[in-house]
Amino acid sequence: MLREAGPQEWIFQECKKLSEMTFRFKDREKPQVYVCSVASRVFLYPMEELLAGPYLLHEYKPDIISELLAMLTPDRIRIAKVGKEFENICHETEKWYGTKYRLDPIKEETLECWKAAKLHPNLKLPLPNDLIPSNFDLIPLDPDNPKFPALIRNTKLCRLWFKQDDQFGLPKASLNFEIESPMAYVDPLHYNMTHLIVQLVKDALNEYAYAAELAGLSYVLGNTKLGIFLSIKGYSSKQHILLQKIMDKLTTIQICKKRFDILKEGLRKCLSNFRAEQPHRHAFYYTSMLLSERIWTNDELLNCLDEITVEMVQQTIPRLLSRVHIEALIYGNLNKKMALELMDIVENTLIKNMDSKHLMPSQLIREREVQLSDGCHYVYEVTNEIHSSSAVETYYQCGVQETRANMLLELLVEIINEPCYNYLRTQEQLAVPDVLVVPRDFELLFSLKNHQHLLMGGLKHLFSILINIYKI
Repeated sequence: MLREAGPQEWIFQECKKLSEMTFRFKDREKPQVYVCSVASRVFLYPMEELLAGPYLLHEYKPDIISELLAMLTPDRIRIAKVGKEFENICHETEKWYGTKYRLDPIKEETLECWKAAKLHPNLKLPLPNDLIPSNFDLIPLDPDNPKFPALIRNTKLCRLWFKQDDQFGLPKASLNFEIESPMAYVDPLHYNMTHLIVQLVKDALNEYAYAAELAGLSYVLGNTKLGIFLSIKGYSSKQHILLQKIMDKLTTIQICKKRFDILKEGLRKCLSNFRAEQPHRHAFYYTSMLLSERIWTNDELLNCLDEITVEMVQQTIPRLLSRVHIEALIYGNLNKKMALELMDIVENTLIKNMDSKHLMPSQLIREREVQLSDGCHYVYEVTNEIHSSSAVETYYQCGVQETRANMLLELLVEIINEPCYNYLRTQEQLAVPDVLVVPRDFELLFSLKNHQHLLMGGLKHLFSILINIYKI
């Protein structure tokens, strides 16, 4: 196919643009990693090209490309097959590592068959990538740009928070949309179906997502208790194209039964295999389950999975998106007008394809978390029949969220982390500590994982560290 089409200059120019973009806006690396990377290029590039050598393309040379393509013939091929099933037929042994191997020439008739093969009609060169950024200019900063994200649209259907970047100075933006729907978590059945809808949309977008990744764009699509979450990050120039593509696919997808069966089986395995997860994963799961106002367990999700059919999921999509509320945050190299246009893409696509209406005010009330009374303490024990290791998770509820309190809690975690890890892991090797803040719940978690007889010692030392810090 490549030989018949011949060298294509537009492909070279596309690769050149991508390489220049990657080099120009390359993220900062760890010094040690970067030094090793640069040092490895000393024998490959002249000194003046040491930094940019692997990234920048300069000349289009079709004759060299044609020469290389002419060498890609069946009689130059080498095929390696690796597997335990070949152990009995491999009679030679590699000198240094003792690996058994065998060398066989490819049969002449096989080579002739490969040489005579015709081009398959379905094999074609890719189309030009319409997501490659064309504009890297920074949007002039609004003199009234607020210090924090501001609410620039507030309707019955949506709320849009926006802030123009005034810190990083990069032609990038972050788009975040939460499409809230009560249907998404009304029962275990609908939660499973919402999950499958999201996975099917992502599966259908795989090819397009690869083109987006090459162009410096990425997206996250997932289901939550509130509904469907969509986040797009990367160069702001062509984000609107990717956003429109995702919204179109979400609202017009026709489900392929074969792909549905594969993804449904994948969900079944994920739910079934949870019991084999590490104890510290179970500890976090059960803590969330005990403190949530409403949560469907993995067993409940698994029990209703069999009754889901492709027809049910297809019919659920319009019901899921018929009544929604959109909460959005946009930040980056954009102005207010551009942010509103991006919000219009989401709203208009939902209204056009799904005839979406707004939720009632009573449907916008968020679920609560169980409030623990002052001075109380509870213990919840679960037996893990698979792993010999154990885990303990200690949970401290810190009250209602507030900006200053959030900051102080984050600071406390920074202070606690080092002495906990240094003593429990490095000095005593009692347990692996994990100290973190869960921002939405405003809570402090201490997680320890190790064998049971070591955990008690780890807990005692953990609490002694906390007491000492409290005294300070």
